[in-house]
Amino acid sequence: MTVDLSHDTAKKSVDYRVVNAQFRQHLQTCEGQGWNHFDDVVFKIAAGGLALSVTFLGVTDQVESATMPWVFGAWGFWAISLLAILFSIRTAQSALRSQIAHWDAGSYYDTKRPEGRAGWWTSRLNDVAAATCGLGLVFLIVFAFLNL
Repeated sequence: MTVDLSHDTAKKSVDYRVVNAQFRQHLQTCEGQGWNHFDDVVFKIAAGGLALSVTFLGVTDQVESATMPWVFGAWGFWAISLLAILFSIRTAQSALRSQIAHWDAGSYYDTKRPEGRAGWWTSRLNDVAAATCGLGLVFLIVFAFLNL
């Protein structure tokens, strides 16, 4: 189907089959990338914080035992963050597959949420990953200041 979009100075014709194919290709590209950028950043912060805290414990002569819950809390938050990222990657892939399936079936625009429940879960898991990563950093900072 070709649609004619006329203007006073220019005449443009859009082939929606090409646009549809490009959109589907875009969805597949997103699926292939798996939202790497956000996940990579959170993963690197959480893993780096974990490594930094272990190093900090190794180079500090005396760590007050009363402050250990702060570092254990940081580790716990980073573990939750890393798990949330792993599940987020999986749900993002499912959401994109759902969008592609709706696109192929011709029901993409008729469906309220073509990404399905997986899209909702991906968003929530990303929120959890970011929040717990941030809390891990806060706990490590408190631990470091208490042991200065």
